[in-house]
Amino acid sequence: MDWPVLASLPPHEQRKLVAGLRRRSYHRDEVIFHQGDPADTLHLIALERCETLSLGRDEFDRLRASYPGVDRFLVELLSARVERLNNYLLEALYVPAEKRVLRRLLRLCELYRGDDQRIVIPVTQEMLANLAGTTRPTANQVLRRLVASDIVSISRSQIVVLDRQSLRQRAG
Repeated sequence: MDWPVLASLPPHEQRKLVAGLRRRSYHRDEVIFHQGDPADTLHLIALERCETLSLGRDEFDRLRASYPGVDRFLVELLSARVERLNNYLLEALYVPAEKRVLRRLLRLCELYRGDDQRIVIPVTQEMLANLAGTTRPTANQVLRRLVASDIVSISRSQIVVLDRQSLRQRAG
């Protein structure tokens, strides 16, 4: 597997590191860690049912000290995250909830690439509402309008985008 956080390590160091990672399995919606838990493990994860590879804090600190590229990657990652959160905050203050739902759905299309005609996104309406900073009933209303326009279809625990271009136009 290829993880950008490890890209600055020489191949032999990557192999050595991966060989020592601890494999852990989680089901969809299972908690991997809670806010306030000790920050003593790095998990390389996915959004659905996943298996993580975890790296202990001591080994991660050694990598950061030995390979400055790891720290550069983390700073760039955190910087992008802060910028995204700032944009979400501005949206929450100035953009209507409907547009936020549409934009989060469009962003999820980028993460779950399909054939551009049919993109299956394994999220519930509740999850989408949380991502958009709104309520489930609001997200449901937006989705019902999209279903009526044949832009999406919804079923249990997934949203299928049928017309990404129309979604993009509505999201502005």
